[in-house]
Amino acid sequence: MPVLKETGLELATIGRAFDARFFPRFNTGGLPPWFPMVCWPNLESDQADETYAWLGVAPAMLRFSREIPITKPGSEKFTIVNENFGIGIEATYEHLRRQKFGMFDGLVAQMAGRAQIWPLREFYAELVGSSLGYDGKALFASDHPVGTGTSSNTINFNVGTTTDPTASELVGAATEAIRVIRSQVDESGEPIAEAVTQFKVFVPPTFMRAAMEAFGAPVIASGSTAISNVLVMGGTGLQITFEASPRLSAWTTKLAVLGMGLGVAPFIYQQEKPVGTAIIDDEIHRRVLYTVDAAGAVKPGYWQLACLVTLT
Repeated sequence: MPVLKETGLELATIGRAFDARFFPRFNTGGLPPWFPMVCWPNLESDQADETYAWLGVAPAMLRFSREIPITKPGSEKFTIVNENFGIGIEATYEHLRRQKFGMFDGLVAQMAGRAQIWPLREFYAELVGSSLGYDGKALFASDHPVGTGTSSNTINFNVGTTTDPTASELVGAATEAIRVIRSQVDESGEPIAEAVTQFKVFVPPTFMRAAMEAFGAPVIASGSTAISNVLVMGGTGLQITFEASPRLSAWTTKLAVLGMGLGVAPFIYQQEKPVGTAIIDDEIHRRVLYTVDAAGAVKPGYWQLACLVTLT
């Protein structure tokens, strides 16, 4: 393999030096455990886009005497386009000639961390400003088409201070959102999510303290009175956890609840190309480029498993 001019190093050797700093960090972490439960992973995308024709709701089991009732897939088709994601750094020929690889340690480690969580960033972007889903509506909408009518998965909940809810108010808001999710029905009026018991509540960082109490403390304050926290004390059969992300800072008066564990999810995580690295010689500019890229997308899935709450 040829040696790069002025560096005394082979391009592959330079690439291995950067990879030795990138992959140990990249392989030590990743997406949070809850991510695949709210973003259903499609690992089989191998083209520019994928079209889904199965995102309708499966029918309920019905009595039959001679033939099993057969339902054809819905006519809706939902296409998700794979997008490219990447980042790169440059190392000048002078850096390489002097073998100053150590100066890149921190930067390459940060690149690895960024590469781990690009789907998480896309998830939060969709949660806040959702693109259109398979029914032609945003994830949170008041008029999702269901049969000949519509259904809503966005609600209001009254609190004392909309930007600073109490723990008991968050309990009430989350409980109402869970009621909405579990009340969603299909075209025949059959409940869809009545068996869902796992829920993830997403709040802005300003709600974090109240959320820690609401979804973790057995006793919470309600005005001047201490009351048992029905969501924590047990008996409901529900498992509720929360995330307070700085990516939701714009949600000063909002929170969202997502249902998990139904075999489908509120979002789809489509993966075409896993994270990979490359090393490129840019001789004209007397530098080498170290790049990291991936291809895929995160888009809305089953809106029936999601509910947006606006505090009023």
